[in-house]
Amino acid sequence: MKTKKLIIIDGYNILNAWEKYKPFLKLSFENARQELIYDMGEYSKLVGIDLLLVFDAYKINFKGSSEIIKGIEVVYTKQNETADQYIEKKLDEMGRKILVSVGTDDTLIQKLVTQRGGNVLTAKELLYRYENLKNKSNRYEIKNRISNKSYFNTLDEKALNQLDEIEEKLFGSCFTTEDQKVGMKAFLEKVKG
Repeated sequence: MKTKKLIIIDGYNILNAWEKYKPFLKLSFENARQELIYDMGEYSKLVGIDLLLVFDAYKINFKGSSEIIKGIEVVYTKQNETADQYIEKKLDEMGRKILVSVGTDDTLIQKLVTQRGGNVLTAKELLYRYENLKNKSNRYEIKNRISNKSYFNTLDEKALNQLDEIEEKLFGSCFTTEDQKVGMKAFLEKVKG
């Protein structure tokens, strides 16, 4: 039984597939990569699964590197090695020991992944899952903030009176006519009560 899970993402494939990265790509590949690294780090944290993000350095003189950024492993392949080749090699190393999901729109890699018992995440599906989890996470945070006591409810009477005095000094002078002062006072009482 497979208990460990891993998500492998073909970096440039996803960068070119998601519309949100188009403006970053116009600026530079580095900007786009950094944005994807940030997003995939967030995604990995939300799903609770290790993530490996692969960028190829196929056409440049580079020995390859791997580093942990934003909680995920970011790999830059060596010269003459594509991300596809790296992913295939990684799948061979892991065999069927762990459950691997690969994010790519490359049909050859998709076939290879399914042949080896892995799951395919198309760019569209990955985007949907990421945004859905992000929205759920945001709704959960908002719900918790609303249900928790506001800091005003935790202050004692003396502190509330001091805040009222500060508020009066700051905002009271903004209202010059008596009608404006009465209106502001009524508004503040309504907000507090």
